Amino acid sequence: MLSRLIFIGLTIQIISCTNPATQSDLIKNPSLCAAGTKARVTKVIDGDTIDVKLQNGDSERIRYIGIDTPEFEERCFNEATRRNKALLKDPNIRLIRDTNNRDRYGRLVRYVCNSDDVFIDAQLIIEGYATAFHFWPDVRFAEYFSSLEKTAIKNQAGCLNN
Repeated sequence: MLSRLIFIGLTIQIISCTNPATQSDLIKNPSLCAAGTKARVTKVIDGDTIDVKLQNGDSERIRYIGIDTPEFEERCFNEATRRNKALLKDPNIRLIRDTNNRDRYGRLVRYVCNSDDVFIDAQLIIEGYATAFHFWPDVRFAEYFSSLEKTAIKNQAGCLNN
């Protein structure tokens, strides 16, 4: 039930977005973010990967769930990485698990919220720095992310402006 309410809230936010996202159009989701585990960013690797220190003191590499950003030497790699860094200017974050704990490379897979309750995965998509990428079985927000991507494409946001 909670996940359905979160999805409805996120859907309402996307319906209200008719222009490319700006800093004032941040996708916030306090209820989702509050449910996450606290962590601290130690390094931004790229647009969809960060290093963190967990509350228990362990260091982990986190791969964002449900999105894909350009890889090193691909078009918009630097822009996506810079935007991810900007969204994480306060290193205190929350990590939200879906189904899997780790990917095939041993990284923790999580949705990420910043200290302002901005849903980073969704924000990077709506701004055109990431595309929706379904990590089966971690598909809790797959439809939502796909709808954000369609809006970003329509608005030629970020790296989608050809």
